[in-house]
Amino acid sequence: MTASKLTLDRRAALKLIASTSAVAASAQVFGENAKRSATDPDLVNPEKPWSGELSTKEMASVAVLADMIIPEDQFSPKATDVNAHFYVDEFVSAPYQKCQEALQTIREGLRWLDEQSVMRFGAAFNEISDRKRHMIVEEIKWVASANDLNKSAAIFFALLRDLVATGFYTSFEGMADIGYVGNKPSVTFDGPPREVLIKVGLLDGDII
Repeated sequence: MTASKLTLDRRAALKLIASTSAVAASAQVFGENAKRSATDPDLVNPEKPWSGELSTKEMASVAVLADMIIPEDQFSPKATDVNAHFYVDEFVSAPYQKCQEALQTIREGLRWLDEQSVMRFGAAFNEISDRKRHMIVEEIKWVASANDLNKSAAIFFALLRDLVATGFYTSFEGMADIGYVGNKPSVTFDGPPREVLIKVGLLDGDII
């Protein structure tokens, strides 16, 4: 190896070290800023940069509804055991248009539940029995089957059901409930099952 070549390699190495240090320093500053940014969060040290918008009373109703949607069974806990109701609050409190529209839908739906509960049973939704709550929710459980007067309430319940399910099934307990086995280290990768490859048309043959 010649002296000129050795000198060139040293310069290149020093330049690489210097540029790497600069990038690392910039990344640190950027990371600190990202912690305070709703649109560019620090995924290594995640923080929620906004406060919950739902009131204590609204959260109580969301919790009750969440456990009606996903109750405890022999396979998994109920929705509130994995804080699915807090996921709902986090989503609707985010500073984005879609989330703010969801917040309005959730609030209007919770108000409708209370109005119906007071009108029918003389008490707020959180104060009546589970049987009475189910009587009200039964009328809005599906958008397609809800009457015209209850369509908006049914849309609210559909949104809430989706949010609760998202919060639940992205938890460790929820993923275990559906048999999800991802996010785990594996020594080998066997690929998709043969039956799946045939079904999607990537292999010819009959599924045995």
